[in-house]
Amino acid sequence: MHYAAPSGDGARVYLCDLGTDTIACHRVLPDGLDPAPARELRTRPGAGPRHLALTADGAHAAVVEELSNTVAIHALDEPAGELARASTLPRGWRGANTASAVRLHPDGEWLYAANRGHDSVAVYRLHRVAPWLDLVGFIDIGGRAPRDIAFTPDGEFLLLAAQDDHLLRAVRIDPATGLARSHGAPHPLRSPACLCPLP
Repeated sequence: MHYAAPSGDGARVYLCDLGTDTIACHRVLPDGLDPAPARELRTRPGAGPRHLALTADGAHAAVVEELSNTVAIHALDEPAGELARASTLPRGWRGANTASAVRLHPDGEWLYAANRGHDSVAVYRLHRVAPWLDLVGFIDIGGRAPRDIAFTPDGEFLLLAAQDDHLLRAVRIDPATGLARSHGAPHPLRSPACLCPLP
């Protein structure tokens, strides 16, 4: 398992299994997780689902796929499954890369996916109907290998964990464009791998 995401109501947990290209939904019981998944979502073979972010209504998940360098939108309670997918990389870019993390902005309008190799964060406008995703640009993280990204609770800052450069950086987000308005000074931090901002 690469990632566990609880539903907003705490009744379910979604588990990303990169090796089997599946996302399993388990019910939360009084004594732990139901060992039998209530549902499994299958991603494209070889895509490698690594992280996911749930929409506020719990109806959809944005899944970052490490091996195919893509982000996909899935319907969680409909047979349609995958509704859209988009590359996390600029058109024509051919360097080595693995996608690492995906986050929804607290306002629900913007989606962010991190790239290790291109060392950037792809920014998408998220729609509630097709085409679902529009790539609007990239944020240069100013470091190598963004292992994780996370928003401050108010959505003003996106935190970037540059694992290979041992630093943490905060980027102020422009609410009109979803892109970076300014970069804060880097903070030294040994091999940051996971970000969990406190309220």
